[in-house]
Parts: sequence; structure tokens; C-alpha cells
Amino acid sequence: MKLEKLEKKDIEKKLFIVNKAKKSYAKKLGTNAIEIKNLIVDFGESIAVNNVSWAIKKGELVTLLGPSGCGKTTTLNAIAGLLTPTSGQIFFNGKDVTKLSPQERNLGLVFQNYALYPHMNVYKNIAFPLINDKDWKKSIFKKNKINKLENEIVKYKRSGKISNKEIEILRAKFFDMYDVERETKTYLNNLLIEWNSGVDKINSELNSAKPTKDLRLSTFAKKILLDLLKIKNKRKEFIKLNKENKSEKKYINQIQNFKNQIKDLNKKYDEGRKLIFDQEKKKIQNIKDRLKKAKLEKKESNFVKKIKKAKERFYKLPKIAKFDFLNYQKSLVEKLPKEIKLTKEDLKIIQENKKKIIKVKVAIHKEVMAVAEKVGIVKNLKKKPTKLSGGQQQRVAIARAIVRKPKVLLMDEPLSNLDAKLRIATREWIKSIQKELGITTIFVTHDQEEAMAISDKVVLMDFGNVQQIGTPMDLYEKPTNEFVAKFLGMPEMKTFDGKINENGELTYNSKLIGKSKKLKNKDVIFGSRAEHLRELSKDGFLAKIIHLDFLGRETLATLKHENEKQFKMFLTKKKIYKIGEKIYFGFPKDSVYIFDKKTKERVGVI
Repeated sequence: MKLEKLEKKDIEKKLFIVNKAKKSYAKKLGTNAIEIKNLIVDFGESIAVNNVSWAIKKGELVTLLGPSGCGKTTTLNAIAGLLTPTSGQIFFNGKDVTKLSPQERNLGLVFQNYALYPHMNVYKNIAFPLINDKDWKKSIFKKNKINKLENEIVKYKRSGKISNKEIEILRAKFFDMYDVERETKTYLNNLLIEWNSGVDKINSELNSAKPTKDLRLSTFAKKILLDLLKIKNKRKEFIKLNKENKSEKKYINQIQNFKNQIKDLNKKYDEGRKLIFDQEKKKIQNIKDRLKKAKLEKKESNFVKKIKKAKERFYKLPKIAKFDFLNYQKSLVEKLPKEIKLTKEDLKIIQENKKKIIKVKVAIHKEVMAVAEKVGIVKNLKKKPTKLSGGQQQRVAIARAIVRKPKVLLMDEPLSNLDAKLRIATREWIKSIQKELGITTIFVTHDQEEAMAISDKVVLMDFGNVQQIGTPMDLYEKPTNEFVAKFLGMPEMKTFDGKINENGELTYNSKLIGKSKKLKNKDVIFGSRAEHLRELSKDGFLAKIIHLDFLGRETLATLKHENEKQFKMFLTKKKIYKIGEKIYFGFPKDSVYIFDKKTKERVGVI
């Protein structure tokens, strides 16, 4: 189809898409930078991420914190697009990116092992993302075209033949070309995501059905095997104890009884295995039938027509917008006189715009030098990564991640390979550079001290579940459960078994700890942090010092109190303590956390 033959209604369609684009942009201004809704990552044998939902505002540094295996790296990989979630959605600035590739998400990645190219020098390592980024190159071409257009507009204004209104219309039509291309693509992608959403969910069920079947069969087989081993061990022990009675009827009957038990177990295994196999086969067939039905329903729905129409718009409307711009520009050029006298000011503006028109290679050099200066590695640009220290390599990795100016920066345990002193210096630097650039950042670590020092917000996870979300101070001072209270803080909080009587008094070993306004007649767990426990001269609880750590201005002691497990506490009454020495300790008035004995949830503070 030739552009000259486009109908008027096509132009109207184009304008409709442009207006929609502007409304869409206005809506995005109030959305979260990243939002996760009901994210589930099921590996079959275990659920790595279990129905997680949370949101991040633009420019925040949020840490995913938790012990090994809690699901924090899996969550990060799902956000990055490195793995597809079983179900749930991931949004960037209100846009569903769940099915998009990592390249389409415009993010920077920094890994634990830096992942630098050893055969390239630092300069080439940083430049690599720009060289391979088509969208970034397109943005350079767009800027060049804008500057060329502005030079043309200088001439239009000086000619006196073209009004300001006509110039503004020309500018609007120029930007419409890019708005239309972006929005038609977004509209088509959203339709395809919606089209695949139901089918993908059933496909995920189908993919996890086989591992579930294998797991059920394996678990059942292990149980039967354990029962079988128990019987065989009993038989072995019986034979050992009754060697001299082999001819007796009682002995023969018992041996036969063992044989019958083994036979019954083998029969139970065969029947159970067949039952599980049949159940799972029926389940898989049911999923396949649902998948077939879902695909058929999709084909019969209006979605097919919608997608077809969206594809036509995607290929057609950007061409219409371009034709509309070129046609209008041509009409303005026809109005211009043959000669236009430009003033010195006009020539100065034109010259300034020409300086902004740069080649891609020059733009890459400019960006690399700018980011190298920001992270302080300009002197090392010609060196290979192997010639750098761990801290310098980490700076190169971060420079490479931020050189494209990503909307989101993802960092997976980036400091774990550094020594303690360098870790502290590097985390302070990361915090300052993140604030300077204003990049929304997700930082993964298992180190709670690191998370407390660097984060605007912490997402604390355990066994694939989010335990608490909040500022570091919120999690430290207002833990929602015993896990949060114990995980945050060095050393770990010690908890004790206590009882709250009918008067709301919390007692431990018949001594009053404090009084609760809300709780009565309840068995509870309570605890205080090491820095809150008080050393008393007398009348407290007696404990024995079994280990001492001298930390300069303070002493950290490991104590043992009666039959309780060991716990830690800071001692401040005197300068020198000895192992084996006994001291009295007490609980503070306003820093005793009370947890429900069954649910482990925090139910109060005294």
C-alpha cells in the first residue's frame, strides 16, 4: 500500500492513538516504579516464591533480605526476566512486563561474580551494552533529527512566512511519529499478554504436573521402603536373639509373620503406585483438556480480530504518522522564499544545534567517560579486569549496568566477594551513587547489617514468603513476628518462655517483667535484644559468663541462665570480667517483645 493513497480515516485513527498515548503517559506519572502482584515461582519439588505482592516507588533503594533459600534471588530473577514465574504479574511504571525479555525491560544487572569480559579492557566492558542496544542507538538518531528540525525551524521563523502555530503543529507531528510507534507496539504487546495469560497459566500447571507426579511417587516409595527396612531390621534382631529356637513353632510362625508383612507392603506399594499414577494421569489429562478448550475459546473470541487489527495498526500507523509529518513539512517548505537572511543570533543557534548532532561512536565515548568519572575508574579504562582489585571490578560492573541509564537497577549480592572493610566503603558508595542518579534499585543480600545500612525499604523473606516490609527502623523496632525479631540485629535476640496472668502481668520464673494492657491469661514467648538487656547489681536473674568478646569500648558476653539456652548481652558495669563469673541481669521496661507461642506473631510490647 502506497502512502499517497492513505485515506482520511487513517489519519483520524493515527490521531486517536496519539491522544491515547498522551493519556497513558499522564496515567503512568502516578504509578509505582515496580509492582509485583501475587508472584508464584513453583519448581515442582518446592515453591521458591509463594504468592508475593509488594511495590516500590521511583528512586527507592529496596533490599530483598533473608537467609539462603528464602526466594530473594528467585524473585530478583523473575523481575529481571531471567525466569518465567508460574503465575502472577510484574509491572514497571504500570506496564505489565511479565512476558517481556530482559532487553525489553530497560534494566541494569549487577551480579555477585561481576560477569566482566576478561578479554576486553574496562572501556570496552562499559561500552558493550551501548554497542548492542538498538533502542539506545535509536534514541541518538532521534536526538539528531530533533536538532536538525530545530535548525530548519530557525529558518522558518526568520522567513516571516510561517506562523508560530504552524511551527508548533510541525513539532507535534514530529513527536507523533515516535508516540504512535511506541503506543501501537505497547497496545499490541498488552493484547498478546492478555491473549496468552489464561493459556500460559494452564501451561504452567501442565509443566509442573509431571514433577508433582514424580514427587508423589518418590515420597510414597520412600515411606514404603522405610517401613520395609523396619520390618527387616526387626526380623534380623529376632533371628539373632532366637538362634537356638529355630525349630520351635513360635519361631516359625513369627518368621512367617515377617514374610507376610513384607508381602503386604509389596502389595501396598504396587497398589499405591498404580493409584498415584492413575490419579496423576487423570489430572494431567484434565489439564490438557482445559488447555485445548482455552485455546479454542480464544480462537472463537473477538480477541483474534483485536490482535489482527492491532498488528495492522502497528505496521500501518507509524507510516501514516511519518507521511503526515513529511507532507506537512513539505507544505511549509513550499511557502519559504528562495533566500532567507539569517542573523548572527540565528547562526549561533544553528551552530549550537549542529554540535549536538553526533555520531553513535562519539555518543558512546561520551557516555562511557561520564559514567567512568562518576564511579571513579577513569584511570583504569585501558586495563583488563584481571588487573583490577575486587572493589574496582565491582565499580566497573556497576558502571556497565548504569551506562544505558536504565529505569531499574538490580543487584544480586554485589558485595559478597569483597573483604569486610571494602564492603563497608563500597556499600556507602553504592548508596550515594544511587541517590545521585535517582535509579530505582533492588539490592539482594543475606547480610542484615548491609540491608539496614543501605536501604530505604527492606523486604524480609523466609521460605518463599514475605515476613515483613518496611524501613530498616520499622523492622528493627516493630518486628511483626519472632523470625523478624531474631533475624534483624547482631547479636540475635534471645527469647524466653513466659506467662501473662489474669492481671496482664508478664512473669518469668515467678518474677514480674512488666504489665500488658491488652493481654491476659496467656502463655507467651518474650525477648529483648542484647543491647537492651540490663546488667544489675542484685535482685535480677542470675547467669554465668561462659564466653567473652572484648570489642573495645564494650564487652559482649555469652551467658547461660539456669536451663535456658545460651544468649548474648553487653556488659557495662566494669572494665574486666572473667569467664565463669556470675552476674545479675534484668529486662528493660519498654523493649520487651511478646510473641504468641503458637503463631509466633508479635502480640505486644512491654
